[in-house]
Formats: sequence, C-alpha cells, structure tokens
Amino acid sequence: MNQMEIAIGLIEQGDDYLLQHRTGKVQSGALDLIGCFGGQIEDDESPSEAVCRELGEETTLSLRAEQLEKLGEINVTSDYKRKPIKIKAYA
Repeated sequence: MNQMEIAIGLIEQGDDYLLQHRTGKVQSGALDLIGCFGGQIEDDESPSEAVCRELGEETTLSLRAEQLEKLGEINVTSDYKRKPIKIKAYA
C-alpha cells in the first residue's frame, strides 16, 4: 500500500472549528466528506510550512509557521485516486 505525508490545520473561530466540505475531483480523495484543511507536504517544506501554504490555497488566510500551535500526529488509512493509502498526518 502506498504512503503519503500530509499536514492538516484546524481553524478555531471563537468556540467553534471551521471545517472543509470536500467537493470537486474524485482524484483528490475524501470526496463529499467533511474534514480539516490541508494537504500533501512538499519535499522542501516542514509540516508547519505545508499547513500555511495549504491554508493560503484553500482559504483567504495568510499565516506563518510560528503562528501555529502543533497538536500532534496521526496515522490513518484513507483513499487517494480511489485506492487505499496509508497517511501520516501532522496537525
């Protein structure tokens, strides 16, 4: 089974968290599910830098890595291009 490293971000707004409804191409994975913002970590970036980049691409937020609070790591099995994939996620 293939493996992928991703970075995910939780956006806190008051007492609530903002989530993303995944729509669009089936190839993106998690189609029609609700989850966190984030995506694949590029070769030249840290998980924190990836979260900042992804949040910038998926929202109107512009963040720096030092503004983030690290929550931890999780290993899950998900889908990518309709195939199971092992994912290590940094939050």
